[in-house]
Amino acid sequence: MAKIYLSSTYKDLAEARAAVYRVLRKMGHDVVAMEDYVSSDQRPLDQCLADVAASDLYIGLFAWSYGYIPPQQERSITELEFRQAERCRKPCLLFLLHEDAPWSRKLMDRDLERIESLRTELCRDRVVSFFRTTDELAAAVSVAVARQQSEGTQGTSSARGEADALVELVGRMVGECIRLVEQRQHSDQRLYEDFVGPALDDFEKVHQNYLECFQRYRGLVEDANVPLDGDHPVLKKIGEDMLFWAQLRLKLDALQDFRKDPLFGSFITRIVEYTRGSEFMRKVLLDGARPLPNAARGCALVGLGAIFAGEQPTAAKRTEALNLLDRVVGDLQVAYGQVLREHMALKKRLLDHREG
Repeated sequence: MAKIYLSSTYKDLAEARAAVYRVLRKMGHDVVAMEDYVSSDQRPLDQCLADVAASDLYIGLFAWSYGYIPPQQERSITELEFRQAERCRKPCLLFLLHEDAPWSRKLMDRDLERIESLRTELCRDRVVSFFRTTDELAAAVSVAVARQQSEGTQGTSSARGEADALVELVGRMVGECIRLVEQRQHSDQRLYEDFVGPALDDFEKVHQNYLECFQRYRGLVEDANVPLDGDHPVLKKIGEDMLFWAQLRLKLDALQDFRKDPLFGSFITRIVEYTRGSEFMRKVLLDGARPLPNAARGCALVGLGAIFAGEQPTAAKRTEALNLLDRVVGDLQVAYGQVLREHMALKKRLLDHREG
């Protein structure tokens, strides 16, 4: 089992931290939390950072308190623990108290600037989960840790390759979308500058990386020196890349609530459809299967597996496999164009809404 570092501020999240601690211990993990140091937010910084570095996994809980800032430091211990996990390239699972969750004003900082800045960064740059109650948090943590362990046993949890970069990009895009739609800024111009423009920039990077990935898959299939069978390296490569996308399922599911938003609904719908896949992709997948958060790779994996298991000549297999990959890329290009068109329509709606 894993050694997990559990980080949070002290008084405000005591109950939440205790719930997470209990569920992790029941799962058999070795958990290091602030109670192991002292019953106070003023825990020993050097020991905390050393324990983060020695852990297998970092879990961060964030509400509305920034936390204690040690002498001669500019950041709180809680943020320094997170930065240490980043620096040591530890897998990070981040859980933020939902903005709609009831929360005592006594547990919030008088000046929220520092904690709001940190929360905004986490939503923008990382894949995060939200919770409203301690029970909801404990359940989310248990699922996330189990998934992380499952991926780790397949040798991918520490890899920070191109697939992970795609997850980070889409995670920032989706997180920023949820944050801004929920908070609903008063200025539509601010909405465009803070969300729509950056979201489109990130989306274009995602799409470009997608195309590059499929070009590499195509190169693997074209290699005449490798037998086209169930052990083909392209199947392993696609499967590994798909693991990094599993953590986006909750994000994409959360977006469903905003698809009817009068300003952003259509734009969100197109983004979700891009990741969910076309009718062609869904037909290739097993009948009745739950839509995947990464339908393009799912389609390629299932389709290529079926082709490689067939009895047709190698040349026919290769041609059919390459045609499948080209069809998936073609559908991605169509979906990409639909997102761009909806972006232009959204921009116009925002301008019309502002002028009205």
